[in-house]
Amino acid sequence: IKWYEKNVMGTGPFVYVSNTKGQDWVAKKNPDFYGKDKNGNKLPYLDGYKALFISDATAGVNAIRSKQAMIEFRGFTPQQRDQLTGALGNEVATQEGPWVCVNYIVPNTKKKPFDDVRVRQALSLAIDRWSGGEALAKQTIVKDVGGLMRPMGPFAMSDADVQKIAGFSKDAMAAKDQAKKLLADAGVPNLSFKFLNRNITTPYEPVAVFLIDQWKQVGITATHDVKETAAYTADRNAGNFDVVLDFNCDFLDEPDLQLAKFYSATKLGRGLNYAGYDDEALDKMIDGQSRETDPEKRKRLVWDIEKYAMETKAYQYPVLWWYRIVPHLKTVRGWQIGSNHYYNQQLDTVWLAK
Repeated sequence: IKWYEKNVMGTGPFVYVSNTKGQDWVAKKNPDFYGKDKNGNKLPYLDGYKALFISDATAGVNAIRSKQAMIEFRGFTPQQRDQLTGALGNEVATQEGPWVCVNYIVPNTKKKPFDDVRVRQALSLAIDRWSGGEALAKQTIVKDVGGLMRPMGPFAMSDADVQKIAGFSKDAMAAKDQAKKLLADAGVPNLSFKFLNRNITTPYEPVAVFLIDQWKQVGITATHDVKETAAYTADRNAGNFDVVLDFNCDFLDEPDLQLAKFYSATKLGRGLNYAGYDDEALDKMIDGQSRETDPEKRKRLVWDIEKYAMETKAYQYPVLWWYRIVPHLKTVRGWQIGSNHYYNQQLDTVWLAK
């Protein structure tokens, strides 16, 4: 056991008081915290906090509805948001925004027929992401159509440019016709495969159901192969799948992070690139955008990578980007939702209204 596994380090706004394993964590104001607000007032504002560990989504909603908890920082589904606003009315405020999290469709390029780029392209072309975003945003935590960078983020393509990439057009019928032709040309007009997925409802299950239906419309039969997380992870990491629903969540809009999964599988992409391909040209493109110091030139290099990876080679591609929904009691003030659930949790500027 390392020292930091049993001891708290840092000079943050709060200090440890106690915790009950798997149940709660209690902290109090750090009297020696260095932080001050813009008016010179000493931070943090709160005297302390108690964090509850709740893994069940329904229990989490109930904790806020009963006011046992004031806020859940990761995010709720649209239905859970509506349950809280319906029960608590104007006692609840909701903050929402695009999330640096996304699900990827990853065909195993080491297996036939997914070594054929036409088959991989067809899997993407078959998906009507725009109507899917509208429908799924009503039931789970996905919403926005985008490339490899978070929609509306600093490196995102415009919607108009995204729509020029095969599989991301708003002309769903034409795209599906193209998908059927590619499958026929590749000799697999009635393609069937197992679709590996995690046994987690939000958002994996509804996303997979949507994809399976979209593929069915072009003659593809995908069998939903749902496994608990440990088994799913083992199969995904070992390449024991046909197509897998992968995921990625980052703490920052930064191409070096979002593109890490696209490096060659035997090189810098080892342990991240589950599609299994090696592509020296793509590696050089990713390195090139990383070295570019001009922000606008870097964006264009990133957009070239997106077109190459998602369309030309169709190695792996997003379904829909996640959308963060954080309902909380209106008494919680001074917290602002961000693009991820990793940072902005120091709580030093949070205060409670009467």
